[in-house]
Amino acid sequence: MTVLVLWSHAILLAILITLHLQGWIDLLLPASMLVLTGIGLIAANLIYHLLYTTPRCSLMLDRERRALAALRRHLDNEQQTGTPHDRVVALFQENVPELNENTVLARFLRRLALSKASNPLYPLDLGSFSALLESQLKRRTSEISLAASYQPRYGLFFTFLGVSVGLGTVDFSTIVGDTGGADVAAGLIVAGQVLSGIGMAVLTSLAGMAGNIILSRHQDAFDRAVGGMVDEVEVLMLTRVLPLVNDDTEMALIRQDMPTNTAAIDESRFSTLPA
Repeated sequence: MTVLVLWSHAILLAILITLHLQGWIDLLLPASMLVLTGIGLIAANLIYHLLYTTPRCSLMLDRERRALAALRRHLDNEQQTGTPHDRVVALFQENVPELNENTVLARFLRRLALSKASNPLYPLDLGSFSALLESQLKRRTSEISLAASYQPRYGLFFTFLGVSVGLGTVDFSTIVGDTGGADVAAGLIVAGQVLSGIGMAVLTSLAGMAGNIILSRHQDAFDRAVGGMVDEVEVLMLTRVLPLVNDDTEMALIRQDMPTNTAAIDESRFSTLPA
């Protein structure tokens, strides 16, 4: 992934430099290699995350939505054979074929079953499990948030670098006139050069803020989707699962129908999930 990022940055930077040397973008960007480098880095980083990271996160959320739909059908379908008791048993036995086991939701359900099987008399705390579910889902999309936070940092870095380089190239000795006094005209020229250099350098900060806004909007959309899924899972658990598993009598019946090795669920086999 790191190699792909570096290659995308290098290719876009080469395109910008080529266009600059050809004179095709002089009207859009100042003739400053430093500004071109900064904007090229920011643009390449933005394009990479828009074309690769964002679709990957969207596909991950689509898998979670399909798993949630399978869970909803399993628990809410009154026309299927079996009682609510049988559906919870099937859920704890991981006997729901439509529920993709390589999802964060499947991990959540396994840990729920593990917790209850380990201590049947202890009521399940749905809040803790829901917080863990939300945290894991958001962590799968956190790369967008991280990329958004780096966009203005890149911009500020090249802005200060440009200001430093610009001030270092200005000859302030020209402000002093032949008589030893200040040369107002020369001073105005030097001030104009400094302000022009700062103005060019600030373009990289503007590009960074623009990239931050674009990526942040995608992250906000992912966070809303995650919040909606977690809310729906909580409703299903509160209305279909917890009333049964937190009832000692009903839980005793559920345990009779479950395999004897339920309490020894292998957590390691789903410790890592594919992206």
